[in-house]
Amino acid sequence: MSRIEKVLTALILLGSSIVGCQAPQPIGPGNIYEPDEREARLWTSSRAEADAITNSGHVYNDPRLRAYVQSVLEKVMGNNLPAYLPLNPEIIIVDSPIPNAFSLPHGAVVLHTGILSRMRSEAQLAMLLGHEITHATHRHMDRHAEDTYARTGAHSYVALISVAGGQNIHDIVAGMSQLITVAAVYGYKRDLEREADRVGLTLVAQAGYDPAEAQEMFEQALGASDRKGRRQNYLYATHPKMKDRVRSCQQLRKKMPPELVEQAHDVGIDRYLAHTTELIYAEAQRHISQGKFDLAEETLAFMQEHRPTDAEPYAIQGDLFRAKGTEQFGDKAEDAYLTALTVNRRSAMAHKGLGLLYVHKKKPELAIMHLHNYIRLAPNAVDRPYIQQYITQLTE
Repeated sequence: MSRIEKVLTALILLGSSIVGCQAPQPIGPGNIYEPDEREARLWTSSRAEADAITNSGHVYNDPRLRAYVQSVLEKVMGNNLPAYLPLNPEIIIVDSPIPNAFSLPHGAVVLHTGILSRMRSEAQLAMLLGHEITHATHRHMDRHAEDTYARTGAHSYVALISVAGGQNIHDIVAGMSQLITVAAVYGYKRDLEREADRVGLTLVAQAGYDPAEAQEMFEQALGASDRKGRRQNYLYATHPKMKDRVRSCQQLRKKMPPELVEQAHDVGIDRYLAHTTELIYAEAQRHISQGKFDLAEETLAFMQEHRPTDAEPYAIQGDLFRAKGTEQFGDKAEDAYLTALTVNRRSAMAHKGLGLLYVHKKKPELAIMHLHNYIRLAPNAVDRPYIQQYITQLTE
């Protein structure tokens, strides 16, 4: 054990007595936050973890999207953040295809792009945020840490709150402390998760959002779960836990006061898509590259229904058919690209897809025409040299 760990252990052993079974008072309106020494150290570790994530190089760089998600979080909390002091509810968006979200004790809510791309309305986003922020307001990590302290002693507690850090982590939780491992990978005990469901659902309804969308949110997360090739057992990518959340929301909705449900009917599909469309299209393309065709097809069908004037979902659908196999799906790919050009004849993505498809179909004149159009419409495309090489070969 290092000298720092020995000192920290000694401080813990000299600190306040072990907290009993009584749950700590939630942070929020009407309550005064009174942490003991151990919880104060937990918050220090929590802030360090948030800084490590922010500086990891994996943060999704879209200030407009982050500001929008932050505004929804604040609406869920009643637009009354001072009442939750010293909690600091802030959104951190991580560029990761894994459908996951978690909160840290001091109020940071970390969302993966993989979960944002699965949401289908602002109300679903609100439930995701309401569930996660409840883990912070109701001090669930502190309750978990105190349980660890009571069961295993100070050394395990030190391991829980010690920050491993690391600037170039491949996976956002790799190399981090057990604090994030608990919040992001394993989740909390069933009673704490149900409390997050109950309080989150109430916050959502009080903010005017349709509570029926809460169940839809967890079903979307369930549909995105990938049971193969996971290195970590992520909470939102795990079938049993998501099924528990769906059942929990079903039961809790039946117990909600009728007068609360009657005034909660906002869904906000268009508002959500106005801020997330670019992200959703990018995630659909990532699913295609990963061979997750079913997820991509479901996403594209949704976008074609709700964004009928966008060419992108048809062009990406053409890419999907090409990825599934040009021999079998070449004609479907061609139809999808041509539909995209019907919607928007200046769709660079559709011209590129058609050009590459016609290369495979041995139609060089059509291939050259569409690839030229792609370069003209996307002069700064990173693959311009690659496409230009194709045109040169076809011309020769």
